[in-house]
Amino acid sequence: MSKVRGMSTERIAKHILEKAGYNIIEQNKIFTIDGVEIAEVDFIVEDEHGERYIVEVKSGDIDVGALRNLYANAKTLNMKPLIIGRRFSNQAAKKLAETLGVKVHLLNEFFLLLDATELEIILRGAIIDVLNEYGVRPFIVSSLTDNELNFLEALAESENIDDLLNKLKIEKKKFSKIVSKLKKKGVLPKYSVRYEQLKKHVQAVLFWTTLSTRLKRIEEKLDLLTKALTEKNLEQSSVSDKKVSN
Repeated sequence: MSKVRGMSTERIAKHILEKAGYNIIEQNKIFTIDGVEIAEVDFIVEDEHGERYIVEVKSGDIDVGALRNLYANAKTLNMKPLIIGRRFSNQAAKKLAETLGVKVHLLNEFFLLLDATELEIILRGAIIDVLNEYGVRPFIVSSLTDNELNFLEALAESENIDDLLNKLKIEKKKFSKIVSKLKKKGVLPKYSVRYEQLKKHVQAVLFWTTLSTRLKRIEEKLDLLTKALTEKNLEQSSVSDKKVSN
């Protein structure tokens, strides 16, 4: 499996897990004992009952080897095993998963159960993750006021909407009004996204806004420096011309 293909499958898997009601605790977690690596798992998730699972994501078929490795890691780490893959490689793999009690989410079956809207939400979420991961600003940012910047900074540092409202001391109605205005300016996405994705988007916006401001200041200083050097050269040239004429 290529690295790019694996990363793409993980992004889709993340949104599948969230759609299924799991809370993502950690991603690409490495476990060590006395400095020795004993296991690396794609995700650690928690269900609605507080039960934790280690998750193995396969971009291809689920085989016996992957199930054995996942089960061993789950036992070692005292968690339950969960695997996501396209399909079982054979009946032996399916039987082993049932015998070991491994929870399975098959990509082929999952996507067949989705309606168009649900599929669009998952794909949009994965695309936003890619854009944020590679530092690509997905929306053109208009000029922001100080109040809007303060709002975005608070949003980027808040755990959820309630935390944000508490920090800014505003009501939900005011929050909705600000968000609507920022959507019209192209700063925030016009479609609905999870708060975690909104935070990442805002963090990217703030990064590009800060970078743009700094570059503008550097450009202004360079213009002033260029102007000063030009004036100095003209003065020196004028003095030299006078000396020659004398």
